[in-house]
Amino acid sequence: VHGRCICHHNTEGLSCERCKDFYNDAPWRPAEGTQDNACKRCNCNSHSSRCHFDMALYQASGGVSGGVCEDCQDNTTGQHCDKCKPSFYQDPLKVISDPGACLPCSCDPAGTLPEAVCESRTDAALGTVAGRCPCKENVEGARCDRCRANYYGLSRSDPLGCRPCNCDPLGSLPFSICDPATGECLCQRFTTGQRCEKCLVRYWGLGNSLYGCSPC
Repeated sequence: VHGRCICHHNTEGLSCERCKDFYNDAPWRPAEGTQDNACKRCNCNSHSSRCHFDMALYQASGGVSGGVCEDCQDNTTGQHCDKCKPSFYQDPLKVISDPGACLPCSCDPAGTLPEAVCESRTDAALGTVAGRCPCKENVEGARCDRCRANYYGLSRSDPLGCRPCNCDPLGSLPFSICDPATGECLCQRFTTGQRCEKCLVRYWGLGNSLYGCSPC
């Protein structure tokens, strides 16, 4: 068409005065001498096909990248769709550009701190582990789904997650762990009770003998 330029370097418009869609990682500039100043393609890690240019980000990056990806898919977020969105974490075996890289957190709500989300990626320097949930004080496990040793009764309503078993050291077996569901302690011979805190009938003297109690 008469008066219309034939555009190169990823530009478009009557006078090639703007960058083509998805080529907004750098500002449009006219060619200068041998410098073509070509428009740069946005890097959205294969999770988006739309982006826009942001001068502040471009300057902050030292002129490296000013493209901001829009409508990131596959549960990703970030300037380059380069992070998993909140409540998702990156599979350590997959690169972020993989469509299945971001997996949903599977934190147990009973043992996880309120409003908290799992760690988004594994980073040795930061000490983070992808998918690990922040647990209440008396809870453990990557999903915060079990009570710590000698605690029991995992409960969403308990701000600490689990209650202490408080096994009686005089009547319970040394180095034993209580039942994490019921809190029942493992008793020495001739002792009984939830906490192994009393002698069986016809036995007495809790803690006075090797077996916890002695026969009457």
